[in-house]
Amino acid sequence: MVLLPPIEIAETSTAFSVRVALPGFKAEDIEVFADARNVTIKAERKEESGTEEKKVQYSEFRTGRVLRQFELPSEIVPDKAKAELQEGILSLTLAKGAVAKKKIEVESASNRAA
Repeated sequence: MVLLPPIEIAETSTAFSVRVALPGFKAEDIEVFADARNVTIKAERKEESGTEEKKVQYSEFRTGRVLRQFELPSEIVPDKAKAELQEGILSLTLAKGAVAKKKIEVESASNRAA
């Protein structure tokens, strides 16, 4: 079963701050991918089902998989992204990218045909 963790996205003039609830996960269980406007968070936790000394008869602790994808309202610089896990909360700091406007020259169809 894939879980959809709750998230919070806040914005300042220079960055997005994202918080994701991932209780029970370790930093090495989590992968974060980002491109110009999209962020993907994947995590997987495996529970031990027992040892040679004991066999678990019943457990509500399950293998957990998380997948969360979202699009940001403006572009970021993926190379400057930072992620930190503390007390079950994954915090992402995503620096905004400079979105440059590009002027597009308008050609005349009659000039192009000549």
